[in-house]
Amino acid sequence: MTTPREPTEVLPRIPGWANARSSRISRGSSNTAWLLEEGDRRAVLKLPLMPRTFPLNARADEASVQSSAHALGLAPAVLYVDDQLMLEDYVDGTAWTDEMLSRPAYLDALGAALRRLHALPLTGRPFPLKEAARVYFANLSPGADRARAERCLATVVATPPPGTTCCCHNDLVAANIVSAGGVMLLDWEYACDNDPMFDLATVVTHHRVARQGRERLLRAYFGKAAGARNDDLARMGKAYAALAWLWRASRT
Repeated sequence: MTTPREPTEVLPRIPGWANARSSRISRGSSNTAWLLEEGDRRAVLKLPLMPRTFPLNARADEASVQSSAHALGLAPAVLYVDDQLMLEDYVDGTAWTDEMLSRPAYLDALGAALRRLHALPLTGRPFPLKEAARVYFANLSPGADRARAERCLATVVATPPPGTTCCCHNDLVAANIVSAGGVMLLDWEYACDNDPMFDLATVVTHHRVARQGRERLLRAYFGKAAGARNDDLARMGKAYAALAWLWRASRT
């Protein structure tokens, strides 16, 4: 099946949006995002840059988790989905930044939002941490540092399986967190069942959150039990950092 590149290729099949005006918002690693405007309605159309492959969710699975999160006020509503594209409500909010992740109020709000997310029912799809690392390793770019790649793969493979799993976002970088009358999470392409610590570790590791911020997020999430989770956060942070390095090395 041909991968659509422009909204005009798909709008006729989306009920109510055939004549919408479109303008590109962003180009990510797997999608281009387009703002659609039809009368007083606005929505975001996500088109794939290439056919979706492992470890990305199928569109239907992505939409299912996002819809469950939307019911809690944690994600935009899904308006339309098929095997290639997804249309969701436009969120008029403020994307988070590194600086916001140094503020206690934002960390408290994020910890509360993650507790709600992690209480959703399991998806039945475990996060393929080690399998994804092996795929990225097998697809290293020619100029990648192979010795470092081997160390990263070994770190991921040595990560113990989670003792507890829950529904996780699994790509919780600041660009996917928006303030819009509360905390809202975007881009659910990797969402499935994982160690809850993975979401917390992604935030603090990806953005190099300082010790005080890490401790604040742990308290916001775990309450009085936070002090016992520093080692778990550090261990999962190493796994995330290794996986993220392999992902980048397979694309540059």
